Amino acid sequence: MKTKREESILDIMTSFEEMADIILGQLKLLEKFMKGGNEKEHETLISEIREKENEIDRYEVLISEKFINSVVLYQPVASDIRKIVAVYRMTINLERIGDTIINIIDSIENIKCSAEYQAMLEDFLNALGIKNEKGVVDNLPENMDDAKLKPAIEALLAKYPPEVVAVYLNAFNDMNEANWTNLKSILESDSRLQLGSNV
Repeated sequence: MKTKREESILDIMTSFEEMADIILGQLKLLEKFMKGGNEKEHETLISEIREKENEIDRYEVLISEKFINSVVLYQPVASDIRKIVAVYRMTINLERIGDTIINIIDSIENIKCSAEYQAMLEDFLNALGIKNEKGVVDNLPENMDDAKLKPAIEALLAKYPPEVVAVYLNAFNDMNEANWTNLKSILESDSRLQLGSNV
């Protein structure tokens, strides 16, 4: 039969594992969000991610309370203290990962709503000869000819800061269901379009 101290530590570990599972789920939802989809799918994913973030916050508070109670009420031995302190520290990091996921979603949504993004999107689509209405496209072509793609990218780089173009094109490529292989190749080979290279 387990002692109350052992049960308390096991309870902390169980809560931590549940929180870690939620974080893994959040990362999968973020991956789906980044792969694109229609506006309704995006809204559903955002809603689900925000709900899970609230759950993560509750778990952080719960684990913190369990940690304090375990130390104060059951006076665990040194090896148990090391274990629960490690879990507590990892809990804080997991919560930060959850916050970062929300920050990524918020940043993408802010970029999408910005006038500069709207103008860049329209410029890019128009340069590619893709019919759009204020940047909204019914269907993107499955592939894009280099003869159109390269000049369109150069036009963006001539008009907008390279770091903004890099973020936009990388996001466009990640969210583009067609996932043009030539765009991916350009993003990987052109140092101006690699994230973090213009900092």
